[in-house]
Amino acid sequence: MSRRAALLAALGAVLAVGSATLGQAFPLGLLPTANEPVGAYVWTMESSFTIGDPIVVHLRVSRPAFVYLFDLQPDGVVRLLFPNAFSQGNYVVSTHRLPDGAYDLIAAHPTGIEELLVFASTLPLPLLPAAPADPFPVFAEDPEEAIDTLVSLLAAIDPTHSWGVG
Repeated sequence: MSRRAALLAALGAVLAVGSATLGQAFPLGLLPTANEPVGAYVWTMESSFTIGDPIVVHLRVSRPAFVYLFDLQPDGVVRLLFPNAFSQGNYVVSTHRLPDGAYDLIAAHPTGIEELLVFASTLPLPLLPAAPADPFPVFAEDPEEAIDTLVSLLAAIDPTHSWGVG
């Protein structure tokens, strides 16, 4: 199973657990309906890059949401690409293009297969903002740690909000 498939499966399990809690008894017979997940999509126009190539990343959400873009590097490290030290405004209404400010995204080492994961939520995640000294901070040292961190962040916010991955 690829790192991305494992991450998506773990997030799906969290969603299933969160949905199961909606079956509890509520006063006066009121039963809240589960919010539809936020559709989140990420893509580049090219499928491969060489070292030094500029990269443009496109993001789209099905409804307004706070968007987080993660880079699963070939060495296993997971970095937070957006929001970043140059671009903190991660509330996206429909589409967004990166880079979106006075910075560039350039293909760099390590070489290999790199995967992008977009996470969108109707509530912001409690993440510290990136610092100028480390504009694209390490989110996790490996995909499993990234899953654990995302699961704990999801548990820290209101369980009735909607989210999605892509």
